[in-house]
Amino acid sequence: MDGRDELILKLSKEVERLKAQNKKIVEEALNAIIKTLEAKDKYTLGHSRRVAYYSLMVARNFSFSQAILHEIELAALLHDIGKIGTPLEILNKPSGLTDEEFEIIKQHPIHSFEILCEVSSLKNVAQWVRSHQERVDGLGYPDGLKAENIPLPSRIIAVADAFDAMTSDRPYRKAMSAELAYAELRRCAGTQFDEKTVDVFINAHQLQKMPQAEPKTRLYKHS
Repeated sequence: MDGRDELILKLSKEVERLKAQNKKIVEEALNAIIKTLEAKDKYTLGHSRRVAYYSLMVARNFSFSQAILHEIELAALLHDIGKIGTPLEILNKPSGLTDEEFEIIKQHPIHSFEILCEVSSLKNVAQWVRSHQERVDGLGYPDGLKAENIPLPSRIIAVADAFDAMTSDRPYRKAMSAELAYAELRRCAGTQFDEKTVDVFINAHQLQKMPQAEPKTRLYKHS
C-alpha cells in the first residue's frame, strides 16, 4: 500500500467516524425531545416506547434491512413529537373532543413532519411520521393517502399506535384487554388499517412475551 492508498484509507475511516458521531448527536437530541414531550403529557409517558417496541416487533416480519428497521424504530418513537405544540387541556381532556379540538389534534403529524425535516438525515422518518394517521380507505389525515400509497412503515406504526392506545388507560376511558383490542383491529382491517399488517401484529404479539416493566427500545435512553 503506497502513501496515497494510506491517505484514502485514513480519510475513509475519518468520514465513518464523523458519521457515527453525528448519528449519536442526533439521537441524543431526539431523546431529549421525547423526554420533554413525556414530561408535558402523562399519557405519553411510556407510549412512544411501547409503540416503538411493537413497531419493531412487526417490522422484523417484513424484508427490511437493518438500517430501515432502525429508522422505523426511530419513527415510532417520534410519531407524536408534534404534540409538543398541542395545548395540554386538549391532550388530557377527560371527555370527548369538539370538532375544533379534533382539528387541532389532526395537525400533529404535520408538526412532527416539520420538526423532523429540520434534520437532513431523517427524511424517511419524517415522511413515515407524517403518514401514520392515514387510513387504507383514504379517509385518514393529513394527506388522504390510500392503501399502498401509505408507506408500509407508517401502516405498521398506525397499528402499533392504535393497539397501545386501546390497551392503555386514557382520561376518558379504562384500558381494554388485548383480546378486545385484537377484535377491534380485525374489525377495522381493510378500512382503517392494512389487513396484512394487522395479521402480522396479532400473530407476533400473541407469540411475544412482553416484559413486566416498560419495554426498552434500542434507541430510547431511559433516565
